[in-house]
Amino acid sequence: MLERKFLILNKLVTVIMPVYNEKKQWIVESVNSIIKQTYANIEFIIICDSTDNQLKSFLQEISKKGDNIKIIFNPRNLGLVNSLNRGINLATGEFIARMDADDVSLPERIETEVKCINAEKVDLVFSEVNVINESGKLVSSIDKKNNLNEIQLNELFRYGNVSKHPTWLGRSELFKELMYRNVSYTEDMDFLLRGLQEGKKFF
Repeated sequence: MLERKFLILNKLVTVIMPVYNEKKQWIVESVNSIIKQTYANIEFIIICDSTDNQLKSFLQEISKKGDNIKIIFNPRNLGLVNSLNRGINLATGEFIARMDADDVSLPERIETEVKCINAEKVDLVFSEVNVINESGKLVSSIDKKNNLNEIQLNELFRYGNVSKHPTWLGRSELFKELMYRNVSYTEDMDFLLRGLQEGKKFF
């Protein structure tokens, strides 16, 4: 049993984070929150979609924080969807996790999600979020946990997107099969609906 648990928690997770014009302080906080995860086996791909040379130099310095950090510079501004798809194509992990450069992950996020996706035998998991302001002060928090089953999720998705994109962790083959499409402002919802149409399971 311990050996099986070790094998589950030793699978490579690729974290994909696009960067465009976020504040440097936010980028540092986001990167640090991934570096300090309780889950050890992480490949961290940061895609720079800016031509700003100062930002590029800044990200090169950021990459020195860990051997597992890879900075990918787009040749020109490709937009969020193309940047995400580029990250997916480069990902080598068994799982892919989404991250945004203006968000912060709790230290146990990846470990909790890997345990969950294996326990529930689903293709993708996501969670609620605590909301913070620009200074990092808590604005609102989730004080209770409600797990939603497949039927409940399918019903809710008829009315809107109930998932928070930067909390996603899914199987690599799911991302590589679906990829993102250029649907203005709703590429994540489009991804989920196409997944449900293909019989994929979310939790």
